[in-house]
Order: sequence, then C-alpha cells, then structure tokens
Amino acid sequence: MPGASGMILGGGIGLHSNFVYVCEHGTGSVRRISRDIDMSQRTVDILANEGTFKYPQDLIVTNSGVVLLNDLYGNVMYLLREDEVSTTSADTTKKEWLVELAGIDLNYPRGLTRRERDGKLFVSELNPNRVIEVVFEEGHGLY
Repeated sequence: MPGASGMILGGGIGLHSNFVYVCEHGTGSVRRISRDIDMSQRTVDILANEGTFKYPQDLIVTNSGVVLLNDLYGNVMYLLREDEVSTTSADTTKKEWLVELAGIDLNYPRGLTRRERDGKLFVSELNPNRVIEVVFEEGHGLY
C-alpha cells in the first residue's frame, strides 16, 4: 500500500467484500482500500476527514459493511456507515460516509471483536484493564 510520510498504520485492520479497512495513527483517519489485483485500478478512500479521530485503535467491519471503530485517546467508539446523501441539485444523491458516536465513557478502548454465533460485541479497555460487552439498541443497522 502506498503511503504518505505522515501516515502511520498501527491500529486495526478489517476485511469486507472487496475492501481492506485500516486505521492510521499518524493522520487520525481510516482508509478503505480496494483489493483489486490490478494496482492501476486500486482505489483508496478516506472514510472521514483526517483528524476526525484522536487515535483510531481497532475496528471491525460487520456483514452489512458498517465499521465500528475504537478511538483510544477519545475514549469512545464510533459507527461509520456509507449512506446516500442529497446534493445541492434537486434530484441527485451521492454516497458519503457518516460518523456517529456508538459508545461513550470507555477507558482507553483497544481491542474490538464480535462473537459470530450471537453478534455480541466486546471491547477491551486499557485502564482498568478489563473486557466489557457493548449492547446496542435494535435497529442500529449493524448486522
């Protein structure tokens, strides 16, 4: 993967469909990279403006393409999803990544995993060094 000098990959990596998702500690962003074998056709998208996240640590991509992301120094979890947004012209829409808070009051959230059999989500916290279950309300669009 080509990188800029300020880009430091150090966090999570996730796979979904034809894409690889990676956290960048250096820029505070998340990138989606197409897995096209032909490098000339490969695309790289930034899912949120650089600096949106303080220190993106770990992520998972759900079956529906929703990204859950732990922000280590922000002490929160974000939900990122691609959605159609109306543009200024009357009858057009475009795809855009929306960033929503999904969990607050976490203590330096690091690891993130989802149990396949029932979809339960677990986060490890650096301090006080524990694993917690995160529960979402129905209709959140995660699965």
